[in-house]
Amino acid sequence: MNNALKTKQKGFNLAEMMTTLAITSILSATAVPAFDGVIERSQLDAAKSEMSSSLALARSEAINRNINTAICTSAGSTCDNSISWTEGWIVFVDENNNGARDNAEELLYVNQLGLGKVRVVSNTQVSNVRFRSDGSVINSGSIDVCAGSDNGLNIAITPIGRTYSSKLDSSTCST
Repeated sequence: MNNALKTKQKGFNLAEMMTTLAITSILSATAVPAFDGVIERSQLDAAKSEMSSSLALARSEAINRNINTAICTSAGSTCDNSISWTEGWIVFVDENNNGARDNAEELLYVNQLGLGKVRVVSNTQVSNVRFRSDGSVINSGSIDVCAGSDNGLNIAITPIGRTYSSKLDSSTCST
């Protein structure tokens, strides 16, 4: 017998490779746009979690230390009412209860990591949230967290200082 007939062919021919490449290209082209939505929702959840955690920190520190605390818009270590929550915020001990951080007041947390394409805005035009020593809020309101034009969450701050979130309808984040 001839040994050349006994060996099996290994590998792919050109036609098989081109067919596989074409199918892979078509599947990739349809999957990539859908992945953008996953990234957007992930950024939205991360920003909501970051804001909710900051509010919870301010409230718990007020209760634990029996002092007033606040969270305000900031691009540094002091409050800045001219910027939005998207640019950043700080949590601090508010000893004089004025809602603005003075140099002598302890800084508890700084968020200026950037939120990607996510926007964080107060729908009540509040640039700070102040907590009393019992955990209640001096100025309650709510904050919208939007990713894109149709994904959004609202974080409501109740007068007793608790927060809860709910989904926004698509028209709220389109503006």
